[in-house]
Amino acid sequence: MERELIYREVFHNNLIVVVNAIPEGQLQSAKRVAENIQDHLLAMRLPGSCHYEKISTANELRKIFSSLEYYCAEENAFPVLHIEAHGVKGVGLDICGEIVTWEELHDLSQRVNILAKNNFGLVLAGCYGNEITKSVGIDSPCAFRFVLGASSEVKAGVIEDQTTQFYKEVISTGDLNSAISHVEEQFIYFMCSRFFLTAMSRFFAKHAGGKYQRELREQILTRTLDGWPNTRFIRKQARSNIKELMKNPEKFIMDSMATFLHGETPVSYEELKLFYGQIRF
Repeated sequence: MERELIYREVFHNNLIVVVNAIPEGQLQSAKRVAENIQDHLLAMRLPGSCHYEKISTANELRKIFSSLEYYCAEENAFPVLHIEAHGVKGVGLDICGEIVTWEELHDLSQRVNILAKNNFGLVLAGCYGNEITKSVGIDSPCAFRFVLGASSEVKAGVIEDQTTQFYKEVISTGDLNSAISHVEEQFIYFMCSRFFLTAMSRFFAKHAGGKYQRELREQILTRTLDGWPNTRFIRKQARSNIKELMKNPEKFIMDSMATFLHGETPVSYEELKLFYGQIRF
């Protein structure tokens, strides 16, 4: 029987920015979402603030990300960025006719999250927002602590109702596990720690032995030799290091976890091994 790995995911937040990039004349809910959040902050006498921005160009969105970088670095902000915009599957956000690709949005988010010490959340209140998570890889710092985005087309009224309840829970408790209970299945919830632990464990399960292990060794060798002279001595040393890694991957896993999660290690290596006891490392 597979063991269950349980931990509480806590998010520190003191700033929410709600961006409206829906063209005039179309159904919009961003301003009401911002007003609902601000009312909740005042009613509960909670710290933090909520700001509303109406934009009509891609550059205006990029400037908002630049501002978030400043506030994270200089004011110790831990922000959530809520973007209400049309999403295009396989392409990116449509900002009144201008495209910000999912890859660019990922890179903009990563710069903010590094400065926010992994306390940046992104809510993509439009169609296909979950597309951004396809740009995530475990070999670099994660671009966000969490992402909330739809996997398909979604109606504006549904976005308003569910995201408002989600924000109230995040603001009041910081408990992401509890907050996500307010969101229906059409929204995909990405949590950085869960993503890493699942991806890493599946990775080693797939490559545990045989041809998969040989393929893995060659992949790691290629990355290891990148930028180094391709000499016999260096190849020999690299292969020796990789062989040791495959025997005892603890350091590799924990170092990768700390890199991806910006220094955090939510579970120990022993807990990870117990959870995935069927995997032979």
